[in-house]
Amino acid sequence: MALFLAAPQPGSAQATGTIGGTVRDSSGAVVPGAKITATNEGTNLTRTVEADDAGQYIVPQLPVGAYQVRVDKAGFASFAQNGISLQANTTVQVDAVAQVRAGAEQVTVSSTASLVQANSSALVQVIDSQRVAGA
Repeated sequence: MALFLAAPQPGSAQATGTIGGTVRDSSGAVVPGAKITATNEGTNLTRTVEADDAGQYIVPQLPVGAYQVRVDKAGFASFAQNGISLQANTTVQVDAVAQVRAGAEQVTVSSTASLVQANSSALVQVIDSQRVAGA
């Protein structure tokens, strides 16, 4: 009876694998702090980790299947790789190259300040340098 209880039960263990890699920019420099999301394409199971200071990441103990790996970091275009086949007891290397975002949104407002002095009722006349020179 003791042998029966000690034997592994079918279905109690799940086959898993690991996805890992390094995030670099287009010049080859590491990109620390990038958010990596691994999504199982069949079940939509999602796991998210963050790249360390060396740009490396590991997403451990993922159920076997096909995955998409997405990398996001502020200032960089998103990177995605689909169809990553993860088998039991394997580690798949997915290195990402994050491209610097081509354009940034910026709003610039420019105008000339109004020459109105709202706290005084005195009449003031501004004389520019052309009027002084012509006088």
